[in-house]
Amino acid sequence: MATVVWTAIFLLLCVELFILLLLCAPLPFRLQSGIAKFLVDTKLARKMRTAMWYLTLAVTLGVVEALQTIYKLEAPVEKAEDPMMGHNLVSVTIHEYKIRKFRAHRNLYLAGFVLALLFALNRIVHLLSNEAMLKREIHRLVAEADAKESDKTK
Repeated sequence: MATVVWTAIFLLLCVELFILLLLCAPLPFRLQSGIAKFLVDTKLARKMRTAMWYLTLAVTLGVVEALQTIYKLEAPVEKAEDPMMGHNLVSVTIHEYKIRKFRAHRNLYLAGFVLALLFALNRIVHLLSNEAMLKREIHRLVAEADAKESDKTK
């Protein structure tokens, strides 16, 4: 079951990277503002925002679980290094221990990157939305100024 969860987190990371590349690509203004408007103003976007909060919560729990696994794996090693206790406390072989430690660290990095990208994507979407709104306002003001200028010349 845990492998399925971490595979899903990896796939989420891939989707986030694709969306990030799409948002940061130098696209024409109309296309970029259309994407930003879709990601901010539509009914689907509001539902997606709710889903993103749940994903953030789930990934945060994934970070906590990975940290717990790392601490749990480190505790027997610290006890085994105690000269009074001996070296027989570690119940798994060194190879299995290294595999578990690698997986725990990999899971922590995966969840951490997903969490960081969630926050970055949220901020980028809001910045693109603000940029599109400001550019529309600039076009409106320029058109207004041109109209006033043409009225003055008449």
